Amino acid sequence: MPRVPEFLLPGGPHGAAGNNPRYAGDQTDFIQDALEYARDHGYSVIEVPEVSEEAWTTMVDTNAALSPFTRGSYFYGSNVPGKPRRYLINPGGRPKLLEMMAEVVENDYKGSCAEPGAPRAWGSTRPTPMRTPFV
Repeated sequence: MPRVPEFLLPGGPHGAAGNNPRYAGDQTDFIQDALEYARDHGYSVIEVPEVSEEAWTTMVDTNAALSPFTRGSYFYGSNVPGKPRRYLINPGGRPKLLEMMAEVVENDYKGSCAEPGAPRAWGSTRPTPMRTPFV
């Protein structure tokens, strides 16, 4: 979801669709490893590249049609008047989430860590406040 700083929010939008304790554990382990990688390599910012956000959102939108939930379901945000209808969980399930996290790790978090003082990470057009800084 573009412009939503949710990278460090296990179970956030598009985060889980099933056994939430397992998802939370997977995501928490991934976040911890990402933070350790960034710290050990001298990075002070983690930012998911927009191309990665778009790929994930496309996967969610494409596979939402295979979901048993209808657009009238709260899984589309229908319980909030005026809210745009978007599928809010990961229809690819835990296997897809694990696959995509493994790909990021195998690529040494390429494009997700910005060097200290960098105005934007790897071609991002988002303003600096949307990044996830850490110490």
